[in-house]
Parts: sequence; structure tokens; C-alpha cells
Amino acid sequence: MPQDQAGGLSTLPIMDVVEHLAAPRREGDLLAEAAARTDLETPIPTCPEWRLRDLVRHTGGADCTVRGPSSDLHLLLWNRRTPEGLEVDGDISLLDFWQETVQVRWSRSR
Repeated sequence: MPQDQAGGLSTLPIMDVVEHLAAPRREGDLLAEAAARTDLETPIPTCPEWRLRDLVRHTGGADCTVRGPSSDLHLLLWNRRTPEGLEVDGDISLLDFWQETVQVRWSRSR
């Protein structure tokens, strides 16, 4: 069971994890809807050298899917196990990037 740095058992905010995992699909759907009704040559205000076409290509081009028992996926999400033994499809460098850059901080439950 995961522990915080002080050695106490931690509770995981499961709904936060579920919402986090659902966000790319939700946001991707919103972007697809916007792209369907907008000229793909429309400039992106926060990145003027880009057009909507570039943004759609950039956000839609990265994909990595991991399949396995939910307990193993949960441990992988929180960097508590490696992907060995799980089915990984797509751009494995995304999973590598996640594991190299994400730092999970555990807090003691009250």
C-alpha cells in the first residue's frame, strides 16, 4: 500500500484520478467540435505562428494506451510500478516521459 514520506498510509483521491484520466477525451472532443465549425487556418491567439490545423495535429498526434489489471494501472499511474507485463500500445515515449517527470506527493489522511 502506498505510504507518504513519514510512513503513514495515504488515501488516494480516486475521483481526482478518474477526472484527470477523463480530461483528454473531454478536451479532445471539445477541440474536435470547435475544429469542425471553424476555419482550420484560424490563428491561435496564444501562439500566433500556429493555425488551428497545427493545434489539432499537435494535440491529436500523441497517443499511448496501457492495458492491464486496474490495480497495476493504478500503480503505474502513480509511478509505483514499471510497465513490464502490461500491454502498451502507441507512443511509449509518452509513458517514459510520464514516469521521468511526474512526482507524486503523498499526504497523511486525517
